[in-house]
Amino acid sequence: MSNGNHAPNPGWTNLDLLCARRAEEIASAATDQSRAKDLDKLATDALGVLGEQGVYALFLYLEAQGQNLAGSLAEDLVALLKELPMGVPPDAQWKAAVETIAQDLDTLLLAWELLGRTLTYTRYHARVKVAQEG
Repeated sequence: MSNGNHAPNPGWTNLDLLCARRAEEIASAATDQSRAKDLDKLATDALGVLGEQGVYALFLYLEAQGQNLAGSLAEDLVALLKELPMGVPPDAQWKAAVETIAQDLDTLLLAWELLGRTLTYTRYHARVKVAQEG
């Protein structure tokens, strides 16, 4: 039975918290209401691509959108993959990161879930920014 006084295991990484923090960092780059709306739309569209087509398609979609907001989002998502215990080399670009995580199905599925979670949190952080400025 639990008494609610559990100390966190120092060997565990709270992956949800990593996603939430990364999403907050991504949304902090939206410095005005217009950019926050653009980020909300981009994250929503990217989440749709990820859900329907997968991790590789997500990064390809972001690359096709250009280097501004989409390029920044892709870089932030690759940084998340590097931060996770998935073996992504620190100097990897998105293609190398995807190739690394795709070597193991469980790792790929975990990355898929965590990227989706990060995009979802990014959407909501962006919406909060819009609501606060509006």
